[in-house]
Amino acid sequence: MLNRNIHIIKPEAMLNTLQDLNCGKVHVAQLSSDAFTIQHEATTLEGYVRPENFPACCGYHTNIVKSANEFMAKFPQCCPSHQNLLSAPWFKKSNYTDIPDKLLTTLSHTEHHIHHKINEATWYKDITDFFEYAISSFGQLPEGFGAPVGLHLYFYHLDYYIKDRKEIPSNKKKRLLDYLNNYNKREVLDPTDINKLIETYKKWVNTFPFEISYFSHLKPLLEKRIPLLAEKAVENPYIGLFKAKLQTLKGLVSFLVGVTEKILSEINSMILAEKGLLTDPEKIRLEVVNANRRLELKHLNDRPGDERRQYLRILKQWFAGEKRYLKEVTPLLDKLSPAGTAPKKENPVDINDQTGNLFCNAMPLQVAIDHFRVFTEQKSTNGKPFLTKKQLNAFIARAFCGQTTIVKQTFNCSSREKLFIVKRFHQLYSLAAGRYENTTQCTPKYIKLLTDNFTNWNHSAIKHNFGNRVKRNW
Repeated sequence: MLNRNIHIIKPEAMLNTLQDLNCGKVHVAQLSSDAFTIQHEATTLEGYVRPENFPACCGYHTNIVKSANEFMAKFPQCCPSHQNLLSAPWFKKSNYTDIPDKLLTTLSHTEHHIHHKINEATWYKDITDFFEYAISSFGQLPEGFGAPVGLHLYFYHLDYYIKDRKEIPSNKKKRLLDYLNNYNKREVLDPTDINKLIETYKKWVNTFPFEISYFSHLKPLLEKRIPLLAEKAVENPYIGLFKAKLQTLKGLVSFLVGVTEKILSEINSMILAEKGLLTDPEKIRLEVVNANRRLELKHLNDRPGDERRQYLRILKQWFAGEKRYLKEVTPLLDKLSPAGTAPKKENPVDINDQTGNLFCNAMPLQVAIDHFRVFTEQKSTNGKPFLTKKQLNAFIARAFCGQTTIVKQTFNCSSREKLFIVKRFHQLYSLAAGRYENTTQCTPKYIKLLTDNFTNWNHSAIKHNFGNRVKRNW
């Protein structure tokens, strides 16, 4: 919904923008400032009380009224830019007849705010935040039609007021006057194309080899966190908005290069080997080779622009080194004895299949083992598996082999991942109901398989959510 103070003067531009958004041509709709005006609005401040006999209370305020009336008598023929309004079909001078009162009220509110905030610890931010709110309240004219109507008088009279007030310390006067004097001298940056930033980030997500198993847990975290801001957003409580500088394309590319370097240097096969986690180097080697080839094919007929060339070069160098290392380290790991640094390759569950499945006699124990092994292979949002292999052993022994003296285990998961875990137990129920149980009336049994063997699970809550659709796949 548009702000009620925004008036579209180029309907065709607005329609084209909405059409591009609805058709999926852009992620964020942007409308040029020459397509609309922003009408001025009232400036209010809680606790403000109009001075007695206002504005005839003093010469300063009566002079404000006089200068505002003189200005409005000339407007819009007051300057070349405002004279362009005369040929604009959307312009009506009657919309600005209240400028004298608007100017007077806004200045009076500003004076009140300065008086009450000047001696507080956060005086500068409080006062300049209100300055920004007051300035924005004068609205906006399209480019080429001049400054907001009456705003120059706000600057002029506020400058006089600050200089004249003896109760404002000289050092604080200087800072406030510097803010006002430099307000219109602020660096004007080229407009940022937000859609270009989004597309650039999505290209990086689609290029980075998240399909390699030791990177896969990062993709859900990174694909939704598009770094559009170049700095932390700061709230202006008077406007009611947070503000921050948008990232530039150059800044975003630099960020992506840094993220690429950080991920590749902190997560790789050598780090896994040093931690004793490279248990299946041949599998990792195949993943790396496939991911490398996939990257080559993806860009076979592509001429990447500058924004991708930097991190593509880093990825290609990394792939070459990763393949070389895996080729060299694989035979060495295979030759290591059980006492060596590499973990012994073994079934994650050290339970003899001959023990049988006491939970469901018709189901081979290995079926349950294979079904729940994913808890040790996939990772939670904190980057760690949902269960360790030792925890999975304990769960299988307790739930399927009758070793009920073993304590309940605890999943490593966030509250948002609980239904994802429930989904895996429901999948075993669906498999068993059709193949081993020969009934669909065994739902409570498979709910209790979770609640009886793991901590922090409520049977009634799961009963109402058992079978809920969760998009994330095991």
